[in-house]
Amino acid sequence: VYPYLYDCDNVVIASLVWFSSLSGPALNIGSRIQYLYASDRFRGDKLPIKKKKGAIFIVGAEPGTEEIPMKTARTMMKFMKVNRENLPLVCSMDTNHLPTSQDGEALEEAGRVALWMNEAME
Repeated sequence: VYPYLYDCDNVVIASLVWFSSLSGPALNIGSRIQYLYASDRFRGDKLPIKKKKGAIFIVGAEPGTEEIPMKTARTMMKFMKVNRENLPLVCSMDTNHLPTSQDGEALEEAGRVALWMNEAME
């Protein structure tokens, strides 16, 4: 994971919402990102991580449960050197009633994010 993070142009965190949190597998990746934080903060290592674009995609059954997972994902992005100033968040948060594959608003936003991420970094 680390060599990829040092050199990639884009990072996407995509997760289901489980009990108002990122999914377990997404949190496992977050645990791996802790190394980047500790290397900088406690060991003083300046890792060769280039700045990059990022986006967060959250899918859940209950509207309003995206806030905590979004905050966690934003924190993970910080240590991966993702510009968080205009960090896109794409949510489909009513899957009990509307499958994500039919959530037109989320699908359109995902398409816009994909186009934006393919533009060259400024």
